Amino acid sequence: MRFEGSELIVVFDWDGLGKEPEAALIGVGAHGFCANRDRADYAQAPSLEESRAFVSEYESARGRAFDRDERRLRGAAYAYSVAYTARCTHALGRDDGRQPGTFQHLVATHGAGLLDV
Repeated sequence: MRFEGSELIVVFDWDGLGKEPEAALIGVGAHGFCANRDRADYAQAPSLEESRAFVSEYESARGRAFDRDERRLRGAAYAYSVAYTARCTHALGRDDGRQPGTFQHLVATHGAGLLDV
């Protein structure tokens, strides 16, 4: 934890702490920003449009768009994260490819288009 005076400023999760290029982190973030593992009735995966909106809002807050190489890295990180999470679901014996709001559905519906987030 980090404090300024007596105020808690940030809590670090050392298991998840790492250093990666900003574009890769945003790609991963765009894949899971709306997940809520506490709710079974809630769509865990964003739609591709929601992921793109997440990136757009991030770029607005950042003050500039990602350049071509950053967009490629961001798309690769997003596609990998979506595919990895879909594989984890598959490993649990679930076939959610036709169910919107799942990572398997994102892969089944968009395939290589996931690189363009």
